[in-house]
Amino acid sequence: MGNALGIKGIMGIGKETTFGTPVNATDRLLMISEGINFDYSDALHDYLHGGAGIPGMERLFEPVSGSLECYVPYTLKDTTFVSADLLIALGMGNPDWASATGSNQIQFLDDLNVFGTIAWNKWRTDNVWEVTSAMIKSFTLTCSTDKPLTMSAEILGHDLKIGATTTNQGSELIALATGVPDLIQLRHFVVRIGDQGGVMATADITGISSFTITVNNNLTDAEQTTTDNTSSHTDPLHPIQSVRNGFREVTLEITIPRYSADTFFDFAANDTNLQA
Repeated sequence: MGNALGIKGIMGIGKETTFGTPVNATDRLLMISEGINFDYSDALHDYLHGGAGIPGMERLFEPVSGSLECYVPYTLKDTTFVSADLLIALGMGNPDWASATGSNQIQFLDDLNVFGTIAWNKWRTDNVWEVTSAMIKSFTLTCSTDKPLTMSAEILGHDLKIGATTTNQGSELIALATGVPDLIQLRHFVVRIGDQGGVMATADITGISSFTITVNNNLTDAEQTTTDNTSSHTDPLHPIQSVRNGFREVTLEITIPRYSADTFFDFAANDTNLQA
């Protein structure tokens, strides 16, 4: 089998309003890699019928899952966007425009109910793969002195279409903004870490050489039911919408290259609640 020309890949994302209904991409993601596919469940006709061969098989369930990794750049706006902001917003839930600062503040939503369409040309410019109603099960943001800020996300999808039946076509992905944005580097950060007793100050600035933020949304895995009029679930082969099924888990891991004070050992010994 011939190798795919992966260097021609383009990935786009758009926010949906109705579960199960794909939309055109509005943002180009700076894709590094992806591994999204069907996770089929099948029923074998393995009854005894007088022969050694299994006479048949039929599809039971077609959930979609997998992961993607992309760079997180400073947003670039043309006719569309080059940005990872929308992917982060799908993983957190509540983007809110802050007029005072002229920027979006992305905040957590307890009942995570946002989803989007992710589309990419797998190996040919006209061979689009498209996930409908992708929800972010978990994501990780990581940055270090030798690597710009990247995001990896584990997704759960409602459906996956390939080829001519997709809402996003190859020409539409090519038409997304093509500008080259600046990547976010660790040297651009000022990191403050201190107790939660008040507003942090200059004394709380801490030199780090890497950080990793991990968010686990604890969404339910793909679940199958018969059709349901109350939730507009019309195709039993596809999963129902995932919901949060446990506490949201957020962790921050940092590397401090120079040991010059006992501050963090004291924080740990005293069980001090911190902010960063």
